[in-house]
Amino acid sequence: MLYYASNSGPNVAYSSSIREAWTKVVDEALSKGGVAEACWPLCLHLDKAALERLESGAESIGDEDVARALLAASSKGATEPALLNAYDHLLSKNGAVSQSPKLRLHLLRSVLVILHQWAMSLFAHRMSTSAYRPSIILDAAKRYMSEVSEVQRLDLPQMHQQTEAVYSGFQEIEESLRHKSPLRVTDQVLISCF
Repeated sequence: MLYYASNSGPNVAYSSSIREAWTKVVDEALSKGGVAEACWPLCLHLDKAALERLESGAESIGDEDVARALLAASSKGATEPALLNAYDHLLSKNGAVSQSPKLRLHLLRSVLVILHQWAMSLFAHRMSTSAYRPSIILDAAKRYMSEVSEVQRLDLPQMHQQTEAVYSGFQEIEESLRHKSPLRVTDQVLISCF
């Protein structure tokens, strides 16, 4: 949707329609609940499209690309809480997604990237801001470890290695915050998923 909305080629009228539809969706979400409410349709759309394009072979998209793009596209500082709230909404029992285990795992990978980035920024600031932020990240890591466990219980052999890597990522964040020891710095949080 975002690609076609920015297209200025021969389908300008089509691009304009998509741009208008996207603007209405975002505006409606903004009016309902502000920026945090507007994040979840974008997160869902991008993660779903990334998974579909990866599985079809249309595009080589890394597990972390969507989350990193969302983090890079927004201002630092307040980004992580808004994105975490959006993914909380998507992954909740009452959320907009009653998705396949593959999509659920893809969403959890995005959450892992966001939490990892947020925890890294806390360690960079020596966790001196307050105990509030580390506790939010710690609670989220624990909660999402149980989400990954739910995906693991589905016993899908083709996803076993991926779910283990995501679970380990959340576990590393949780242990790092609990022991106040910095996370490992890697270019990719989910290196073992590939």
